[in-house]
Amino acid sequence: MRRVSALGTTTFIGMGTLYFAYGSNMSSSQLTAWDTPHRALGPAELPDHRLAFLRRSIRWRAGAADIVRAKGESVWGVLWELPCGAAELDVKESAGTGYRRRSVRVILDGEPVQAMAYEVIEKAPTELEPRREYVQLMMDGAREHGLPDAWVRRLEAVFPSREG
Repeated sequence: MRRVSALGTTTFIGMGTLYFAYGSNMSSSQLTAWDTPHRALGPAELPDHRLAFLRRSIRWRAGAADIVRAKGESVWGVLWELPCGAAELDVKESAGTGYRRRSVRVILDGEPVQAMAYEVIEKAPTELEPRREYVQLMMDGAREHGLPDAWVRRLEAVFPSREG
């Protein structure tokens, strides 16, 4: 159930944690693999940010996605409802050492919604190349949840010579 506050922000009554995923967690297969109960609420946009690969992931042995403030740019992702909270994802994302939870205001169906996202704590000074398999999960999640074609093309451009 939605409720719009006097400030114009949409909140969801009686729901668990609202989580904005912009990396590999856009793919439902990733949340399922970590036994995280989830329900997709739809494609969402994080205004005034850009996508960057500023963390060296131990699991992927390569760059992992991050969000960075950038006026006039946007990051697209999936807004998830996590009815039991984000404890499993905190473990997956190394919350407190690799990533931290951060409150973000995303746009879902034209309305602002307050959610949480993970942000890299210690950002690398330059971008790190991600693995193709990691970016493929991002593209799979983007397509699975109907993110804009322009955003899918942006993700495809990370590896322009990718076959298929």
